[in-house]
Amino acid sequence: MTVRHGAFDDSPEAMPAEVTAAIDAAPARDRRLAALHRELHVETDADSGRSALQLRDADGVVLRTLSAEEALELLAGLDRH
Repeated sequence: MTVRHGAFDDSPEAMPAEVTAAIDAAPARDRRLAALHRELHVETDADSGRSALQLRDADGVVLRTLSAEEALELLAGLDRH
């Protein structure tokens, strides 16, 4: 991603190839999680602005709160199956 005139250039051409590849792979990962009756949910605390990654079941019950590293490992594991 490059900065142009004080703003981020978020056009696909400006993004590194690995970023666009990860974005392109996201729907397939989501389908794999759905097949396992799971979803990865990002929730932002209104007061602190901090984000929390949650692994939820199909009913929305939080099974686990994940660190960013754990979420990436989970998603990487989906790519191997």
